[in-house]
Amino acid sequence: MVSDRTPTPIRIKILWLNDWMKALREEYPNLNVVGEVWLNYPPLVAYWLDNKTNKDGYRSRLTNVFDFPLMGAIQKAFTEKEGWDTGLARLYEILSQDFVYSDPTKLITFADNHDIERMYPVLKTTDNVKMALAFLATTRGFPMIYYGTEALSDRGTLQGDPGKRKDFPGGWKGDEVNMFTGQNLSSDQKDMKDYISTLYNWRKNNKTVQDGKLTHYIPEDGIYVYFRTLGKESVMVIINNNDKYLKSVATDRFEENLKDFKTGKDVLTGSQVKDLSKIEVPAKSVKIIELSAK
Repeated sequence: MVSDRTPTPIRIKILWLNDWMKALREEYPNLNVVGEVWLNYPPLVAYWLDNKTNKDGYRSRLTNVFDFPLMGAIQKAFTEKEGWDTGLARLYEILSQDFVYSDPTKLITFADNHDIERMYPVLKTTDNVKMALAFLATTRGFPMIYYGTEALSDRGTLQGDPGKRKDFPGGWKGDEVNMFTGQNLSSDQKDMKDYISTLYNWRKNNKTVQDGKLTHYIPEDGIYVYFRTLGKESVMVIINNNDKYLKSVATDRFEENLKDFKTGKDVLTGSQVKDLSKIEVPAKSVKIIELSAK
């Protein structure tokens, strides 16, 4: 335990970083600094995101931190059976603790990075990877996509950190697969590359999903529904985590968010959604709808 009265090396280091961050932000007020707070519970991570409410008076002044609790939920949510505390309920549970953060929109969301196993081997199927990517693109925070995700990279024969940090396929001498030129891509790699391009180019140009308020509903029967709302604009997201079944989702439970809208546009397919009262979502997929009052 580090006491306020004990000038241990750990405490001195933390206080020095605090002073450094304060000076840095005063000199460069528009600079963002991300802290790697590898902890599994939102209240512990919240301590390190810039705030004025820590009971001990400590203030890190970090503008952003990685959302490790949500990362852990993502790695499990799409691969396990639905239950009251498993499957999509894991995502709901973590997001329901956003009140502990000074500003949850400043969190960096992700499913893998250089220190943990890559997304594809962990989530096991391309459908699960697509759902995770869609969730990252539409939930609060800043999504971080680790290089190689679009190539469905795994560790191959490499062990330890080299496996987690395997070279990106393309641009290196001897590479048979080149993600830059499209050479020798498998059908799954091409499909994933196109999917990410469509999804994240849409996100890049949509202020509602970037900055909008998040409203989510308790998952039921393997279906998780949430909305991003900014002014009069709204995006509806429906995740169907069921293995085999297309779901026809009755939307009366979401009247609070749908009452001002009549139709919508499916972001991933470009098709029109003419009836919002009941929406069909295929198994293991996400439907993202830009809502319209017309």
